[in-house]
Amino acid sequence: MARQRTTEILAPESIATAGTKILDLNTRDPISRISVQIKVRNVGWVPVGHPADVIKKIEVVDGSHVLFQMTGADAAALGFYKTKMQPGDILNYRDISDMRFTADIFFGRYLWDRELAVDPAQFNNLQLRVTHDKALGGNTPAAGTLRILADVFDEDPPTPIGHMLAKEQYRFTPVATTWYYIDLPTDYDISMLMVGLNDSTEAPNLNIGEIKLSQDQDKHVLLEMLGHDYVQYICPFFPVWTDRFYGQVDDSDYRDYWVASTYENRMGIIQNEDTNGTYVVRSTQGQVKPIMGEQANAFEAVCAGDLPFGMIPIPFGHQQDMDDYWKAIPGGSKRLDIKTHGNVDTSHTAKIIVEQKFLY
Repeated sequence: MARQRTTEILAPESIATAGTKILDLNTRDPISRISVQIKVRNVGWVPVGHPADVIKKIEVVDGSHVLFQMTGADAAALGFYKTKMQPGDILNYRDISDMRFTADIFFGRYLWDRELAVDPAQFNNLQLRVTHDKALGGNTPAAGTLRILADVFDEDPPTPIGHMLAKEQYRFTPVATTWYYIDLPTDYDISMLMVGLNDSTEAPNLNIGEIKLSQDQDKHVLLEMLGHDYVQYICPFFPVWTDRFYGQVDDSDYRDYWVASTYENRMGIIQNEDTNGTYVVRSTQGQVKPIMGEQANAFEAVCAGDLPFGMIPIPFGHQQDMDDYWKAIPGGSKRLDIKTHGNVDTSHTAKIIVEQKFLY
């Protein structure tokens, strides 16, 4: 017998109507990962958003104890920074075609972590809640499904000492050239922060002027850099995110296509129907790529870049070494200071994601 197994805890279920799916996690086996998968069927050729946006929120809760809480896009970014692997997705912006996206929830430092995992025996009413709206991604989808998988320990299960806890800690509407002082939790060790200042047509570093991390009223300063300098420093620690997608351009105006990467992303287009050239109307950073053709023409494209979904990672040490994390300091203080750029896009919401190590 294998020591691990992947089980389907929700067979594909219609998400034709926006809402929240609530599932009781009543397995007795420790859970290493939960995968939330959506599929939507496009109607027409005009994209309205990235399929990740269909997953508005994912929550794992036990009464008032929140184990996980963030959007599907943020979950995908966090999983990427933890594992350095992209989740499975299909970006097919064609009429009567399916788009697929997966958001993974890792309860350990990596898949099949035997020290950190969710042990259902430690909880009373463990639930997964997925809030969805198919109208937010793809090409005005008419139908869609939600499927949920769980990677669990089977034979010879471990006795985990705790699990990774990750949730959106703070959000704000940015104002240009303004300092924001964010008190971070001090109860558990912090393994990673993610700072999100997403803008559909600009890279996140153009929205952040300065960034600073400090402890105990500046007694210890862990990080203090210009936003652009920090992004340039941190991106090489992670692989490039690569999207392959399909669509059809129009000859009278551009169409916006959504990708995941938002920083230093570059795109190549292959036309696959005729000899009329397809080209990008304007070169932008951010998730949106405006594309137009000399006439209506189907195409394939590859876009590669950094900072998926506009999330900037701040990892603390080696992510597989729990001793490297920013230690809990009961009675002390941890603070993140962010100064917005003078040209920050005030139409988008900024947010801070915190991942911590929780011990049973």
